[in-house]
Amino acid sequence: MWAIGHERIMRHAPLRPVVTPMNETVRYRELDVGFFWAALALATLGGFALGAVLVWSMAWGQNLPVDLVVWIQVHGHLQLVGWAGLFIMGVSLFFLPRLAATPLTRPGWVSPVLGLTVGGLLLEALARLVGPRSSVLSAGVVLGFQALGAGLTTLGILGYVFVLVETFWPKRRKRDGAIRPVEPFLALLFIGWGTYAIAHALLALAATRGRTTLLSIAWHRWAVEAFMGLALFPVAYAFSVRTFPLYIQTPLPRPGLWRWGLGYAGVTAAGLLTSMPVVIERLGTPGLLLTEVLRLAWDGTVLWLVWDLNLFVRTRPSWLPPDAPLSPHPRTGQPPRRGYSDYGEFGRFEWLLYSAYAWLTAAVVLDAVGIVLGWLSRRVPYGRDPVRHAFLLGFITLLILGMAQRMLPGFMHRKRLAHPSIVAWTALLGNLSVLGRVGSLLGPVAPWPAVRTLQNVGLALSGVLAIGAVLLLAWNLVATRYGRSSESL
Repeated sequence: MWAIGHERIMRHAPLRPVVTPMNETVRYRELDVGFFWAALALATLGGFALGAVLVWSMAWGQNLPVDLVVWIQVHGHLQLVGWAGLFIMGVSLFFLPRLAATPLTRPGWVSPVLGLTVGGLLLEALARLVGPRSSVLSAGVVLGFQALGAGLTTLGILGYVFVLVETFWPKRRKRDGAIRPVEPFLALLFIGWGTYAIAHALLALAATRGRTTLLSIAWHRWAVEAFMGLALFPVAYAFSVRTFPLYIQTPLPRPGLWRWGLGYAGVTAAGLLTSMPVVIERLGTPGLLLTEVLRLAWDGTVLWLVWDLNLFVRTRPSWLPPDAPLSPHPRTGQPPRRGYSDYGEFGRFEWLLYSAYAWLTAAVVLDAVGIVLGWLSRRVPYGRDPVRHAFLLGFITLLILGMAQRMLPGFMHRKRLAHPSIVAWTALLGNLSVLGRVGSLLGPVAPWPAVRTLQNVGLALSGVLAIGAVLLLAWNLVATRYGRSSESL
């Protein structure tokens, strides 16, 4: 296995991932690559495909589905759980037990978790896309499949949460252990998964009882925001904090990061509680104002956490002294890339990592500017859609594309990617996709035909470009896992 050794970093170990032989007495579960193959399949054939069809039709004024909102909800659910969620499950079930030096207590649950989650996603998505007006299946069958699919996915998610919580709960890590600084963020990960799974199941059940495939729009949006704030950002940041010092030589986390994690948890929880549709309905305008204040606080907290990561501006020294000896490649004698811990065998993965955090910064700035403009009674030329896609497509997707190609080869017992050169193309396609999706919706339709055409082209191609980036990732990971061009550990 390849692991990130905090103690090795503190001792200025050579700039290579730590390779340790598998010890049968430890009983760590091997990487289950099924999570990643399922995520890639659901993304290319489901979530990204639906999004590509919709934005293409929107850009060129073509007919949209009658049940457009249902399509958008299915697209979002597949992207959240089927794309980002399955990647998070697969990596966390392998990496977190090793980070905490605590093997899974129920390793046999991992395969059922994958099966329930994927099976439920497929069943619910197909049922909702077919709709209760299907000429092939009766309305009762379609609605039953919708409820069953949502229930199976919820069981899979809750099983995943239970496995990790039971693993860590009775075990007390060392107070100076590698997992300690990010414990509040990981606790939010479990809360976020549980909140979204239960909320989605209840919404699906309510829709089934109402004989519709359309979930409550307000509550569905709230559930998506809860998953973004409670699960996606915390786990992405926690993994960045623990791996970036090795991958791109950022400073080690500050001792006070644990307290900042608690502060982030408090701001996020307060914002989600006040933004509940039932609360907004009761409080009216004061409730909306309080929600916006808390959103500004969330934006500010995220910006500070990004700054403290020292990704763009190094305000603190790296853990590696400038005069530290660098270990050359054992076979070629090539020195590591300057500022990184590899010799180029993972391609330009850092382009994706820097891009991801640049889009995260853009998302929170856009959100804050929109709130302030509203307070000043100025017209806001964009809504939440560009902000949401800058976060989900720009930050989360690009971070997955980068981390997967840097981290997963080691988890697969491979020393390198099969095709390092295509990582740069992945970064190019991914960023062009985000630029087309977000940039085309930031302002009103331009009065000039040339600019208007450019906006439409960017929007139309954003989905195709995203699928291209994901297919390149899939090609690289499959070739790395099963091809002969990657050295085995």
